[in-house]
Amino acid sequence: MDCNSVMVANETIIDWSTFLVVLFGGAVTLVGIYLGSKLALREYFKKREHEQIMKRYLDEGLDLVMSRIEQSLAAFFNNRLRTSIIFEQIKEGSKVDISAFETFDRQLFAITNYSKIQRLAGDHIFEEIGALFVGAVKSHNILLDRYFQITIENGNQTRTLSPGFDVNKAEKHLVDAQNVIARFHSFFDELLEITTILEKQTHLTWDRLDNFQNQPEIKNVVKRVKKKYSEFVTTIRNEMKTEQNNEQVEEPNK
Repeated sequence: MDCNSVMVANETIIDWSTFLVVLFGGAVTLVGIYLGSKLALREYFKKREHEQIMKRYLDEGLDLVMSRIEQSLAAFFNNRLRTSIIFEQIKEGSKVDISAFETFDRQLFAITNYSKIQRLAGDHIFEEIGALFVGAVKSHNILLDRYFQITIENGNQTRTLSPGFDVNKAEKHLVDAQNVIARFHSFFDELLEITTILEKQTHLTWDRLDNFQNQPEIKNVVKRVKKKYSEFVTTIRNEMKTEQNNEQVEEPNK
């Protein structure tokens, strides 16, 4: 074999070696890109899943429910102050000024969002209390309309004392209703506690969401709520039924 043949053979070996090195390097790069892309895609979907859960159960669940309770309580306490002033004016024999009461947005009475809290906490007590709260607020509004009836004059809406208005009866009914609603304030605090726990979650998935209720902090919240409200829920529900029956009896006599 002459020198030229040896040189060609060596160059061929070098070319193949270089080709294999480049090929291997390219394959490693492609595998790295593939794995990196797959990992990034997985992280994206995990983040997306977490965001969807937080939107559904935090933004459209706990936050929305608490916002509605807060608005309802604010309107309720404002009306409570106004009725107290009216009762005082009537008892003193002074001029009665029945200014417009705070109105409640109908959306405040929606209870469907409580089912989301039920899934987070793993107990029906939250939905039951939510329905009871809405019912208590509605009952309070019905009493306002009964004792301070709405009249329309020249296109303007005003309120006047209902015919045969009994200040003692009206005050007793409204104060009783107000005392019921006031007891829901601590329920708001418990929902806030669940919100705080949920906000601390970093990698929620739909599978992990089912285990959220098993956290010791959540179990403690449920335990406190049941201790505070189980008997209360039963008592108020019975009182509401009694009140409804009394209203049905009184209605024909009017």
